[in-house]
Amino acid sequence: RIALETPDLNPGCVTDLVTLGTPHGGTDLVELYPWLELASRVAPDVARPINKVADGVGEAAEDLRPGSAFLKKLNARNRPGGVRYFVAFGQRSLLPEDDRKVLQDELTRLLEQNEPTAEPRRRLFRLLASDELHNGDGVVSTARARLSNATREQAFDLDHFDLIHLDGSPPETGQVFHWIVLSLNGRDDKEPR
Repeated sequence: RIALETPDLNPGCVTDLVTLGTPHGGTDLVELYPWLELASRVAPDVARPINKVADGVGEAAEDLRPGSAFLKKLNARNRPGGVRYFVAFGQRSLLPEDDRKVLQDELTRLLEQNEPTAEPRRRLFRLLASDELHNGDGVVSTARARLSNATREQAFDLDHFDLIHLDGSPPETGQVFHWIVLSLNGRDDKEPR
């Protein structure tokens, strides 16, 4: 998006942009990135699956905060003519609702009993209550994955990992890949050309 929406960087040959679970409006989970990076250094084997999503995000954490100067500037830019924007986002949290509720209840109990002003606990409680986990794919909320005036958008009953790794084995058999092909061909029917 930055390259396409910056006249000096736009190569002029791009006709379509497909985004998968992209936090166009930011994500509250930026609070977790320092912990994810620490986990990757302390227990690299355990953190390897998480790093597939988190790699490089720590450096961009400030930019991905909802309402950041970067996102305000990016989302205020004009879109180039002749480029179609296709936006796919997931609607299944990485943390099932029942598990999220149990964690939230436990944190509430801890906050009431032990150091109710402890900032790390308050942050974790806010994260467990976030739209990313409740109304999103576990990493990006549905509302923040949307992009105003997109050519086409599609919600999938997938979590962030399944969405960005293109569900299906091989990927071209999955629903996301299928939707991309149909969208690029300008079709709304069920069969790609």
